[in-house]
Amino acid sequence: MPFSVYLHIGGGIGDVAHRFYDSEYLRRLTGIKDGFPRLSVLVYMDGKRPDLTAALFEGDYRIDRVITAAQRPGDFDWTHIDRFMRGPCRLTPQMVARELPGLDPEMVMRRVVERVNCLMRFPRVRAISFDDFFQQMGLSIGEFRKAEPGIMLTPGDVDDADALLAVSGCQHRQLVCMHACTADHARVVWPADTWKALLGALVARHYAVAVLGGPDDNLFFGDALRAPGIVDATFDGRLRTKYALLRRAAGTICIDSGPMHLSWLAGTPTVCLVTHAAAEAAHNNHPGGYHWAVSLMEPFACRLAAPENMEDVILALETIMPHKGVWRGEA
Repeated sequence: MPFSVYLHIGGGIGDVAHRFYDSEYLRRLTGIKDGFPRLSVLVYMDGKRPDLTAALFEGDYRIDRVITAAQRPGDFDWTHIDRFMRGPCRLTPQMVARELPGLDPEMVMRRVVERVNCLMRFPRVRAISFDDFFQQMGLSIGEFRKAEPGIMLTPGDVDDADALLAVSGCQHRQLVCMHACTADHARVVWPADTWKALLGALVARHYAVAVLGGPDDNLFFGDALRAPGIVDATFDGRLRTKYALLRRAAGTICIDSGPMHLSWLAGTPTVCLVTHAAAEAAHNNHPGGYHWAVSLMEPFACRLAAPENMEDVILALETIMPHKGVWRGEA
């Protein structure tokens, strides 16, 4: 009977993409499965749309099962558990340091909260965490080769992306991907007319442009999606097809959104447009924050605050295009 271990991955598209980069276990999963072929790997996923983000693991032969739990407004989360542990339970870092000398108290606290969170959110599944598995087996993470970050695509995913390019007559052009708005339109840097003009400017430079997103993006761009040189990828779901387009692309121009993270994960030169430099400063500048590829000084990552014209954006993209796939930082 296979032994079951789990990885817990929560949040939206950007959070999941970040985990593909910074999770030591995901980066070494091929070697772990080679060493323990009977190991059953489960992925616990929660968030607002875990059904959507779970698709990023479909077709990954190393993952035996993905189990999702939707996070609804008012549901408990790990912060509630943390407050309960430190409050009524009086489980504090000071107590941990006293009872378990030699261990990092904050690390112990995080593991306790994580375990309780998973037991409450996935109560019918019995598995242990990768941390506990490594500890019980006496393993070191350094024993397993660390692979380049990225999502494992199937030939079908690549074929779907190629079919979109072929239908648009763009299979022989250099590809640029674009994502301009979110469902709530909270991060739209430019009005729709400016983004449409950028589409035309890129096509005039003989690029094919794949516009990514969902139904809201389709309404945002309207008839511009049917112009020559444009690949319409504004459909709900099919994240793996969109990731295949991003991985194939020479560059991406986007707002701060899930496709931005997927583009960075693919090592595709990406210019991210933000409303102003001080927006979410902690997330912008911390390696664990939203602009992690920028803060790690990856050569293919660029952030522009409130750009005034399209030419500046195109110049920034063409400047970093030669750095496609060049990873310098480490998780």
